[in-house]
Amino acid sequence: MESTIHQEQTEADGGKMEQRLEDMFNDRAFPERDGQREVLCPHCEEALVFGMRDKAHEFSIGLSSILECVVIAEHMGYIPPFSDEWWVSLVRRYPALSEIQQRLESRKDEP
Repeated sequence: MESTIHQEQTEADGGKMEQRLEDMFNDRAFPERDGQREVLCPHCEEALVFGMRDKAHEFSIGLSSILECVVIAEHMGYIPPFSDEWWVSLVRRYPALSEIQQRLESRKDEP
């Protein structure tokens, strides 16, 4: 009985995940025209923020978040590798990228 309940819950969670993925791909965000600008914010660490829009929302995404996505895309092989020199330069400015690279590399070694 317990395994049946667990299986039903897993199937329900899987259905929710599939719906979330479908919703994400059907409502992609695009940069706002003239939406990028330098910001001077004493409470945030973003030097450049991009204005974005999807079907229902306007929001912003910082350059550091985009660079985190680039780290993941490079690791997964969706974009060609950047030179070590470029990464060193980038990590000096955005140290968190190094942590993401290390985490991805450590997962690659897991069975």
